[in-house]
Amino acid sequence: MAEEDGIAELVEFAQSYSSSAVAIKQALVSLDENQDGDSVTRVALLLTEPHGDTWEVDDIIEMRQALRRRATELSLPPVTLTLVAESERDAIDAFAQ
Repeated sequence: MAEEDGIAELVEFAQSYSSSAVAIKQALVSLDENQDGDSVTRVALLLTEPHGDTWEVDDIIEMRQALRRRATELSLPPVTLTLVAESERDAIDAFAQ
């Protein structure tokens, strides 16, 4: 599978993900290198607003694990996540570059 296909499938998977506490409104995915020169899959997620001050840790861990598992299934490099609340929609554009 080409990397572009894997990226598209990861975006589709992310945007279809939801739980009782969190839903992904938008996903931006790109391949990049970390500071050590290792390949990484950068994922920026625009999430629905949390029900309280912030999202529950267990819900975020579950979402992260699901995305990482899917990226592995698609033979993509390890995933790094950036989470942005819907009220901060403009901030996600900074991660798209």
